[in-house]
Amino acid sequence: MLESIDTNNYYPFGLNHIGGSNYSNFGSFYNYKYNGKELQETGFYDYGARMYMSDLGRWGVIDPLAEVNRAWSPYRYAYNNPLRFIDPDGRLEDWYKDNQTGNIAWHDGSAERKGETNLTQKAEGKPIAVIEKDSSGNITNTNMLNSDGSITRNEETITNGYSVTTVADRTITSRQPWEMIVNADGGEPGQGGNPGFRFPDYYTANVSIAIPNPLTASFVGWNGTLTIDRNFTVYASPIGVSVGKSASLFSGSLTANWVNQLKTPTGSQLNNFLSGHGYSIGGGEVVGGGVSYSPGNGTATSLGLYTPQFGASYNYTPNKFIFNK
Repeated sequence: MLESIDTNNYYPFGLNHIGGSNYSNFGSFYNYKYNGKELQETGFYDYGARMYMSDLGRWGVIDPLAEVNRAWSPYRYAYNNPLRFIDPDGRLEDWYKDNQTGNIAWHDGSAERKGETNLTQKAEGKPIAVIEKDSSGNITNTNMLNSDGSITRNEETITNGYSVTTVADRTITSRQPWEMIVNADGGEPGQGGNPGFRFPDYYTANVSIAIPNPLTASFVGWNGTLTIDRNFTVYASPIGVSVGKSASLFSGSLTANWVNQLKTPTGSQLNNFLSGHGYSIGGGEVVGGGVSYSPGNGTATSLGLYTPQFGASYNYTPNKFIFNK
């Protein structure tokens, strides 16, 4: 007979619920609990670099690189939002350089990442600058990698997962605001670490006005979409055409959408996917789904609410109809 000998129910910051289960055995010899960390006799969790106090949601000592990020308390845990971020070892969030491609990206947590160099640790708390020069050796751009995950490029601030491309064709990607999971072994969600859940990459509202075709009983008509991505950038596409079948002259849908790739797409990747030409096919009755295709950028899966319909559509999103980019 199976028996539950240890049950743990946590508040977001890691404090155990009192009396969560009749089978709860708080203080048992199973000491690896919240986030898989060892619970000490003091009530602190051992994260390696620092001890964590789950009752306060604070670290017991300051971050050794606290001077790099003066905008936040050196005792704060997961940016005071453990539903959105985790901190795998209690150290500062860092910039990383891919040793093979030379691309640079910011990631929550400072665990070692396979095949990457931790630029923040290498700089030992000093500002990180990526200088670009032309063939004559003249400086063309200066990219400052900030401790909050943003990039300052020639006095312009880039954030929300957007990237810049250097003259050497290397990308520098800022912090993604919805980066959900960082694994202690440096793996990305779904790649070498624990499988990662992620919220939809973007949401779309679609409206179609049909022109009936009596020969085929199908509809051909105007199609328009309004899309907002995970970084709150809005894309409007008033230029579109659809073909298919629907229960009325007016049809529409509200969908949540995921780009079909393991890693969470950056802001620049979403911008490339959602702007320009786009094709989709799908339908449903109350609930349905479909697939979208962006030439050169891949596909995405859609799930949501539909008026009774099934068909395919084409849309074009001009740059002038992209807001808050």
